[in-house]
This record gives sequence, structure tokens and C-alpha cells, in this order.
Amino acid sequence: MSRFGSNRMKMIMFRRALLASVAMLPVALNAPDVVAQQITSGVRGTVSDSSGAPVAGARITVTDTRTGRAATATTGSNGRFAVSGL
Repeated sequence: MSRFGSNRMKMIMFRRALLASVAMLPVALNAPDVVAQQITSGVRGTVSDSSGAPVAGARITVTDTRTGRAATATTGSNGRFAVSGL
């Protein structure tokens, strides 16, 4: 193979590598978004007394029995609460 042919082949390989790098750039730029995603859940409900009336100011504690991690909420004037990010 002549010297000219060898340089041409190197140029073709370089262009292919450059094209592959440029094609992967959007994937690399979005990688932090993929890593940052998490699956979370929550609990919503209403606290009421035995007559069915809403209980305002009740403190709710939700505990993950596997990890012991707890999250709290306080009911509003309508007895409703929401605990998110579990």
C-alpha cells in the first residue's frame, strides 16, 4: 500500500471516530438526568374521629420498616394529610 493510501485510510478512520463522537454527544449530555431519576411514592389520606368528623392537627408518621426511615405530616383543618418522597 502506498503512503498516500495509508494516510487516506487514517483520515477515513478519523472521520468515522469523529462522527461517532458527535453522534453520542446528546446521550452524554443527558446522562446526569438519567442518573438523577428516582422512584418515589407517597401516602395521602384523611383522619377522622369515630363520628366521621375530620381531625385537624393530627400528626402522621409513616415509617419504612426495612430502613427505619420515617416521614411525618400534620393534618389540615379538613383532616387531610399527604406524605411524599418515600
